[in-house]
Amino acid sequence: MAGQRSTDEELMLAYQRGSKEAFEELFARYRTRLFTYLRRSTGDPVLAEDLLQTLFLQVHRARTTYQPSAAFSTWIYTIARHLARDALDKEGTRRGRKETPHGSWREAYEAPVPVEERIADVYIPAETLLQRKDIAARLQQALLSLSLEQREVILLNKYEELSFPEIAAILGCSVTAAKVRAFRALRALRVALGDMKDLC
Repeated sequence: MAGQRSTDEELMLAYQRGSKEAFEELFARYRTRLFTYLRRSTGDPVLAEDLLQTLFLQVHRARTTYQPSAAFSTWIYTIARHLARDALDKEGTRRGRKETPHGSWREAYEAPVPVEERIADVYIPAETLLQRKDIAARLQQALLSLSLEQREVILLNKYEELSFPEIAAILGCSVTAAKVRAFRALRALRVALGDMKDLC
């Protein structure tokens, strides 16, 4: 039917059949979301951009093996998660650390925000924007204090708004285990936020 939006799964199947336009549409739908996820996961906007390119290259290479039995979003976020974890493992090995260096998280969140993420703030008073910036900085600092596993589940659930079945598929665990991880991660985040624990 004309005018009806194709699902991600339909687009991926069309891409398997050679539709360049289908790939371009998937890229347009997921580019910003995946970049933001990778930036928040790695704490490094330059690395996130590199990983995003690698991610879509992997989507291209794996296009013939894609099966629509699971949601496309689950499939692509699983790839993104593995890329981020591999990059953090390499970074940790190179730096002699096991976690993301805190400095790079600060740099990532001080980086310019893309226009599409700022549009909603166009008519908001400056004082309100400053308060939001302070809250965002405190929230990011609290996220930094969490383990990678805790950050992952919070990013997937609260930022990417994925369902627990999707999160479980991405993390490779049961839905119950994903919910338990989310509960524990949110509890740890509330402790880290202290007087601002009502944010989560």
